[in-house]
Amino acid sequence: MKQKKILLLVSLVVFMTTFSSCEFNEDSSVQSKTDLDLSKLDLSGLQMDFTRVIDLNKYSLEDIAKELQATLKEVDYEKMAQRMGLAENMEAYLEINLLVNEKKQTATFIATEQSREKPKPNNRVLQTDDEKCGGENGDGWSVLDNCFSPDCVAEAILAGADQLGEPGNGECLDFRVVGLLVGIRVCGRKIEC
Repeated sequence: MKQKKILLLVSLVVFMTTFSSCEFNEDSSVQSKTDLDLSKLDLSGLQMDFTRVIDLNKYSLEDIAKELQATLKEVDYEKMAQRMGLAENMEAYLEINLLVNEKKQTATFIATEQSREKPKPNNRVLQTDDEKCGGENGDGWSVLDNCFSPDCVAEAILAGADQLGEPGNGECLDFRVVGLLVGIRVCGRKIEC
């Protein structure tokens, strides 16, 4: 349990630091390796800021989407719920926001662990895309895809960028990936930067 939790944490940290502080070396296919063994550390009480700004002049949206997709494969939602100490009527989910500002050529990546009440058998089904994407009515979210495997996330983000269209003056593309126990919902919208 601790190893998977640490693996998820390390994956997210590696992903974010890769895109925020490293450059690809086009002439070399050698990847750096680390000799750090974090498996014996108890990081359960650690609060970290998972906000990173990524330079789109160095990394494409496709590169970022593929890394995000790979990160989602490592998430164990049941263990996340246990770590968060959630009651039986609650479920954990991972919310990853990716705000693309083409004018500044940046993408801001934010990952947060969230929880919500589990749907009840006789409870109403979420009606609007805003609600399905973890927002409130009027937020402007659109469900771009519902994935039952993390393998479709990158494709959904790239197709969503085309579907949402070129941002206007002062607008950004905002993507939200909601990882659930039974699948992954990819959402998008245009917002003011």
